[in-house]
Amino acid sequence: MEQFMAKAMRSMLGLSKLICMMLLICLPNRNMVASQDSADLLIHQAQDAFKQALTSNDYLERNHAFNLALSKFLEAERQLNNPSSQLNEAIGNVFYQLGEFPLTILYYERALNEEPGNQTIKDALKVIRATLKLPEEKISFFEKFNPQAYLSFSQVEMIFFWILFALLTATLFWFASPHIWLKRLIFSLSGLSCVAFLYLLYAFYFSPIFGIVIESTGIYESPDYRANLIAKVPILAGTKIEVLESLQGGKWLKIRDHSGHIGYVYFHSARLV
Repeated sequence: MEQFMAKAMRSMLGLSKLICMMLLICLPNRNMVASQDSADLLIHQAQDAFKQALTSNDYLERNHAFNLALSKFLEAERQLNNPSSQLNEAIGNVFYQLGEFPLTILYYERALNEEPGNQTIKDALKVIRATLKLPEEKISFFEKFNPQAYLSFSQVEMIFFWILFALLTATLFWFASPHIWLKRLIFSLSGLSCVAFLYLLYAFYFSPIFGIVIESTGIYESPDYRANLIAKVPILAGTKIEVLESLQGGKWLKIRDHSGHIGYVYFHSARLV
């Protein structure tokens, strides 16, 4: 009995140390807190300006308030390392009110990256793309069952963290009291953690990178304005493209369009999602 209690105490002590280490890693530092506070203030000011614009009947006042809201939102975006889905959606809403539909699509797509299940944004994107007469996105069989269509990278990261935490906890308890059900739980959690880890590796290194064309442009055969165009019809602003490579210090992007054409566009014409 005393030996069992000693093992249990050592396990609980190890678990306590592990929890403390994880908390120290996860807790934000002072600079991050200050940056977040400053961004929160800017977002609050932007929201006030946006509401003022929506209630104004004067065109100039309305336009000024929307532009003020946009500048505040964009400054908040610059201060944050990982802007939230709500911030990207808010920026997209302002661009929509200003009639900048390609930039609206860009920020709505960024919001979907963080919140793939947001049906409101998906519906808004359909309406905007129909307004701009853009080609419909082709969704492959694989994409329909890809977890990225339902869970963001950060959400999968969080799931992996909690599975790993549960695995370590179960392992510590098994060392203290090796029950058969704990062993089965450890094997199950190990399998889930491996699947989540492999998915994170795939999502980080192999998942395609997309961009939005913000200015209608042709696709060139090579990264040079003197090169021939691949297609006679330019890619319309607002079109979603796959970015394959960045060349010449980021001045040119190698892309694949919705028709499967592969070529080059100048970086000013497109932005990464």
